[in-house]
Order: sequence, then C-alpha cells, then structure tokens
Amino acid sequence: MTGSVRIDKWLWAARFFKTRAAATEAVLGGRVRVNGERVKPAKHVHAADIVEVRVGEVDWTITVLEAADKRGSARVAAADAMTELVRCAGTQFDPEVVGALAAELGVELQAVGAA
Repeated sequence: MTGSVRIDKWLWAARFFKTRAAATEAVLGGRVRVNGERVKPAKHVHAADIVEVRVGEVDWTITVLEAADKRGSARVAAADAMTELVRCAGTQFDPEVVGALAAELGVELQAVGAA
C-alpha cells in the first residue's frame, strides 16, 4: 500500500474496471469524481477521499480506505464482497435478494458467515 495512487490505477486495482485503459477512459469521460470534483487520470487519491464512479448503469460512492496500486485476487475480492453482502443483509440489502444471489452463484451462506 502507498500513501497515494493515481485514480485510474486505483480504480483498476479496486476492480471497478477490467483494464487500466478502461479506468482512464472513464475518468476522461467524466464518469469519475473525487471529493465532488471531476478529475484527470493523474489525480492522486488518498485514504478518506470520496470517489464517485459510474460503471455502466450503476453509480458507486466509495470512501477510499487504502491507496492500493496492486490488483488483488479476483477470488478473494468476490469472497469479500459476498461476506459484506451477508453482513449487511437486513440493514442495507434485502436478505431474500442476498440469498437468491448466493444461490445463483452457488455459494453456501454458512461459508461466508451467515447464521
């Protein structure tokens, strides 16, 4: 982890885009804001920055926890995402939808910490 990293590289490392070129294109296309402002690909992000990004039809608002510049394992990222969905089921996510997604993905909810 580093103290700061370019927004295009961070978006790629955080798996919002499959390639860094796609992340750069999104930034240049105005689909990314940092702390409410439109930015260029060379803009550095730091922990606690607020990143708004549009991927397809989905709008994300993310608080940067760490300025990672290396892309992690897709398997670990998917497991972490499912764990977070299960953790927030009933408060932020509909438990039935989380269960249906888990079933579609072939994931046992007990394996990711569901009661």
